[in-house]
Parts: sequence; structure tokens; C-alpha cells
Amino acid sequence: MDWSKAKNILIAALIAANLFIGAKYWQVRTAGEEARVRSAFLTGEYLQSLGVDLQCELAADETRLPVLFVEIEPEDASPQDPVTRDGTRVVLIGSSGQRAVPKSFGDNKGLVVSASSAAKRLVSRFSDEELDGLRIDGAELVYLVDRTGLPASGGQDTAVPAWLFTTNLGDICVDAYAN
Repeated sequence: MDWSKAKNILIAALIAANLFIGAKYWQVRTAGEEARVRSAFLTGEYLQSLGVDLQCELAADETRLPVLFVEIEPEDASPQDPVTRDGTRVVLIGSSGQRAVPKSFGDNKGLVVSASSAAKRLVSRFSDEELDGLRIDGAELVYLVDRTGLPASGGQDTAVPAWLFTTNLGDICVDAYAN
């Protein structure tokens, strides 16, 4: 048996297999991106069919984010919401005169839905009459601490990723974890 010829045939077969696998990977990756863009486009059409005026682009990308542990402190002279290391705002609702200061991230990262998926969740909260005339001006991924109904004391709490939609009805938060 000619080992040199067998070696060359084996190398050629491995190169062909790698090219085939690479082409399939590229095809799947490209198809996934096209599906996300198409989903965002269809969400826009769906919202318009409900009478919602969409004034911003909705991100179609999903990501993974951990929870954020925060310290609840009295609000100081800074009127702006605190931010995490990556620049994500920490929004505290349901408690005036306080703010949530980021301390540390959780260990596990949960799947965060896209803005287009969160927009579908948003409109499901409204009746048909309320949807007519709703305008969405923006969508921002934030960390949300909801202290509604809790005592106005300090301490620690947990912030979760949420989509903050700016609308003509005010700012509305939608849980961003894929439940």
C-alpha cells in the first residue's frame, strides 16, 4: 500500500469535511440572524395592526444576564439613576427618596428576551380600546427594582433585567427574563 497516497487522500477528505461543516454552520448562523430580523419586522407590523404607533426600532437579539444585587440607600444630590459597570441603568420604582446602588451580580445568567418579544408582552396588558393611540417612543434594557408595597427602609434587594418602554402613557417596565 502506498502510504503517501493514502495520507494525501485522508487529508483531502478531512479538508472537504471541514468545508462542508463550515458551510452548514454559516448557513444556520445566517438563517438565525435573518429569522431575528424578520421577527422584529413582523412585530412592528403586528403592533401597527393593533393601532400602536411604533416610533423606534426594537432589538431582535436575545442575551443572557444575571440578577443584580443592590443596596437601597437614601437618594443623594444626584437625580440620575445609578448604572452598572457596563452602563445599564438601575431603575427603582415604588419608593420615593431612595435609589438602588449596584453591589454585585448573581452567578447564573438567565435568558433575556428581545425588545420585540417584550413589546408583545407589553401590548397584551392593554385592552383593544387602550391600544388604539398607544405610541412607543423607545425601548431600553435596564435593571429594575420594584419596591411597590414594601416599607421605605433601606437594605438590600435584587434587580432583574427589564425592558423600559417610553410611551405616550409614561414609562412602562416589562420583565425581560424568558419565563
